[in-house]
Amino acid sequence: MQKADYTIRPMKDKDIPQVAEIDHEAFPGEWIFRSHTSYKQDLNNPVARYIVACTEVNRQGAQQLPLFKRLFSSKRSPDEGKLITEHIVGFAGFWLMLKDAHITTIAVRNNYRRIGIGERLLISIIELAMQLNATIITLEVRASNEIAQALYKKYGFQTRGRR
Repeated sequence: MQKADYTIRPMKDKDIPQVAEIDHEAFPGEWIFRSHTSYKQDLNNPVARYIVACTEVNRQGAQQLPLFKRLFSSKRSPDEGKLITEHIVGFAGFWLMLKDAHITTIAVRNNYRRIGIGERLLISIIELAMQLNATIITLEVRASNEIAQALYKKYGFQTRGRR
């Protein structure tokens, strides 16, 4: 996958189906996947914060006029019939309990890995936690996920325990 242009913003209800797809793709060995309802509850939970990384995608709109009507229309434009939609390529979340922000998840679609999206999500989560006056940021990572461990080490995270 080539380097993608993307933006990071707070997660919205409309993002949940795509976030659930990424969750299933990124964590295929999990014994239970989060449901649409659990993400919706987290979005309404005052201690939880979620962000998404998204790209804009042009898709042909279903309401485009037939070719013969477009040919004779005086109101044609090159973008007529195109619909801009957002494609969620990654997401991250944390819970803030007092001054402790616990990162619960960072996940990126397989086709968008290794181009910096996970790192940008981590930085954004840290920045958001600091804006909310967090003084400690914790997370858990699988022992087998060496790429994530290297990223966390790069940003000063230290191993405090193993399970």
